[in-house]
Amino acid sequence: HYTHYAFDSAATLQSYVKEFAKQYANMCDHVIAPSDSLAATLRNRGVESNISVIPTGIDINRFKKGQGKEFRKKHSIDHDCFLVGHVGRLEKEKNVDFVAAVLADFLDSSDRCQALIVGDGQERSVFEELASKFENRVYVTGTLLGQELVNAYHSMDCFLFASQTETQGMVLVEAMATGTPVIVLDAPAIRDVVTDGFNGRLLNGMSRQDFTGALTELMDNEGNRQQRYIENCKRYANNLSLSQTTNEIVQVYESVLSSPVNSSKDPSALEAVINVGEQEIELWSAMISSLTASIAGE
Repeated sequence: HYTHYAFDSAATLQSYVKEFAKQYANMCDHVIAPSDSLAATLRNRGVESNISVIPTGIDINRFKKGQGKEFRKKHSIDHDCFLVGHVGRLEKEKNVDFVAAVLADFLDSSDRCQALIVGDGQERSVFEELASKFENRVYVTGTLLGQELVNAYHSMDCFLFASQTETQGMVLVEAMATGTPVIVLDAPAIRDVVTDGFNGRLLNGMSRQDFTGALTELMDNEGNRQQRYIENCKRYANNLSLSQTTNEIVQVYESVLSSPVNSSKDPSALEAVINVGEQEIELWSAMISSLTASIAGE
């Protein structure tokens, strides 16, 4: 999905990347995947190494407290509007055209709603055009960092996301950690994070009508339903704390190091250097064979 950054015609490169990633993973004693979807993709592509699914953790305490009201005031966002937010790189592979189209429909449907776009990229102009059309109702901030990013999340009433190329969807977890319900497109990795009706809406297919309907339903039912979403979002995010996921990763490393194959090895300094050299040769061989296979398959 990302090879267009290297070549305009990326079919051969895509084939090469898939084959090399498979061979690289099979050189490993153990592979860590951030989602069940990615682990399944690796298996389907021929990875035979042991795979553990451990999501990338976040600093929960960092996202718990934010100044959403102050953020709205600073950026001249109406204090009582229903604010739909989006955070991420503004690039084609993030499906930003669809996000912009949904926002346009939603903004057309109600004067109460507004939109906040946080991030930057080659497709930023898509949202700047939206801001020109809906003057004083669409806010494009560019990239935000640190507490300002946390404050942006806290200013949102919901988070809209439609990427189909995620390995985990970290921005979704960050949004949930602030208690922000999410409305997302069903896609690999995303469905591992969002449970429809629990911590937001997981919508099947790129129907603008379905997305605007979900946004409208959330806006019109801000009482008990939204509060339930908020609580469930925080509950889910708490399971992905840095301390918990770090402990799981450490356990994987300890397991690998204590395996019979590794525990029987006690290489000298010279043997260690030779081993590294052999691994480098194996890696280059994998690169060459992957490239050969991708060219032959054209």
